[in-house]
Amino acid sequence: MEKPILPSFYNLVPASITDTIDAPFPVDEVLASLPISVMVTNAQFNIVYYNNSFSDLFKLERNTEIILGKSLHAKDISSAFDNPVKFYKRIVELSAINKKAANQTAELLNGSHLSYTYSPFFTDDKAYHLYTFSAIEKHKVVDEDVHAEKELYKKILANLPSDVAVLDTNFKYLFVNPIAVSNGDTREWIIGKTDYEYCTYSGKDTQIAENRLALHKKLILNKQPVEWEEQMVNQKGETEYHLRKISPVLNEEGTVMLIICYGLNITERRKIENLMQVSEKRYRDLFNYSQAIICTHDLEGNFMTVNPALCESIGYSEGEIIAELLEHGPVVGGVRPSQDGETQRQQQLGGDVPQVPEDRRILHECDVRNCVNPLHLWLGTQRDNIADMIAKGRARTGLFEAAKTHCPAGHPYAGDNLYIRPNGKYARECLTCRRRRIARERRFEHHRKQPQKAA
Repeated sequence: MEKPILPSFYNLVPASITDTIDAPFPVDEVLASLPISVMVTNAQFNIVYYNNSFSDLFKLERNTEIILGKSLHAKDISSAFDNPVKFYKRIVELSAINKKAANQTAELLNGSHLSYTYSPFFTDDKAYHLYTFSAIEKHKVVDEDVHAEKELYKKILANLPSDVAVLDTNFKYLFVNPIAVSNGDTREWIIGKTDYEYCTYSGKDTQIAENRLALHKKLILNKQPVEWEEQMVNQKGETEYHLRKISPVLNEEGTVMLIICYGLNITERRKIENLMQVSEKRYRDLFNYSQAIICTHDLEGNFMTVNPALCESIGYSEGEIIAELLEHGPVVGGVRPSQDGETQRQQQLGGDVPQVPEDRRILHECDVRNCVNPLHLWLGTQRDNIADMIAKGRARTGLFEAAKTHCPAGHPYAGDNLYIRPNGKYARECLTCRRRRIARERRFEHHRKQPQKAA
């Protein structure tokens, strides 16, 4: 294979420049002594020139023709790079752009880093690529890595779906993400400002800043995270609720050097909680003020809650029904059997009443609460009592009936149309339907009393 012609760098300079020089300028000598590594390749990326600094950087012999004419893929060059494929790919990209490029970086196999520039030029209708290399000092590489890592963290914080801010120990802002302050100009302005300055600037209540300042001072003193709920009015005049948490960042001496602030908008959650409270209040009002008997019980038939209507009907308080009555037995006709068999009902009957076992209840066959006829009474468990109530359809007198808002004809159980029966049984009645029913009964009674006409 014929060796390539090895031009000097002087011969690579365009004739338009060399013609203006009276005597050949010692370009090669000047470049050879430069402290910056210089390399030139042709359009096929074969090396046509390199100076002494380049030889020293890549551990090559000076003034040798061994490297000249070789491609950048050559082992003498590529073996020096930690990732030669990546370096060569970038060289090809730069040549395709065909524009000057600076601040390009590459890492060598020994762990050091290079910074290089690229400049294309033409002479005698031939394209050449000029590269200059310089070693990057270690501290500069570290600074760049730290800067890149810092930018990465900023990007992560900026994209978190929550308010994030960083304060110094004077409670001035060092960083605020877009969720906390959406306006870019305001976000830039707030750096170095306090909460009080921000509230004054944005027209917010300064009491918010005063409350935060007290909590920040508490964090500095105790060096422990602080959490609280904050209420404020947004630009639309709507009330918002935010859950705030601040945490200290300690140095090696255990002193607070930064304060991390985290906030989460919990307005929707608070709305749901308020709706649940309203729903709970409506249920409790229905339960407490309904004239129907309502109670809840477990699978064993033991009472869990009872409403005032039930307490009034049997003459005992809620605590007595849930606690004492379950312990000693059921209430029948307003009388509770005691463990020794001495009861008010015993006095009513005028004789001894057999002892009621603790796990049994006295149930009514006739379903009349005040009935004390022994022939109408039978022993059973609380579960038997509830099953008997459901089987006879008497369970509908509880929550089922109390939950109805309209009569079968569609009239509301409310206002002037609501009639309360004095006997308490199925106490609510539609007044419109009641009047119609009474009118029908009267007409029927009137026609019944009229004498029949002779045929």
